[in-house]
Amino acid sequence: MPTTTLESPESHAPAVPGEPAVALSTLARGQRAVVREARMPADDAALLRAMGLCDCALVTVVRTGEPCVVTVTGVDGATCRCHRVGGCRIGLSRAMAQRLFVSIIS
Repeated sequence: MPTTTLESPESHAPAVPGEPAVALSTLARGQRAVVREARMPADDAALLRAMGLCDCALVTVVRTGEPCVVTVTGVDGATCRCHRVGGCRIGLSRAMAQRLFVSIIS
């Protein structure tokens, strides 16, 4: 499956360069990560971008499984304006979470 960019409309540098990317579905409840790439069709990636899951999104896992629920906020220092103060919560199917790759934040 092709890798699709999740860049925000105003391109910016990755927040955590060099960190390995893992599937969002592998994270445990409470773990935080930065979205890196989508390994899915371009239409699906566009839907995620519309919901705020661009490559600067900081996600915190609220619920694992089906659906995978995450809170979405911006990363400190990112130059895009994709995220509002307070963020939002999004529920993703397990299949979608398996194709969304993130870098875990320690």
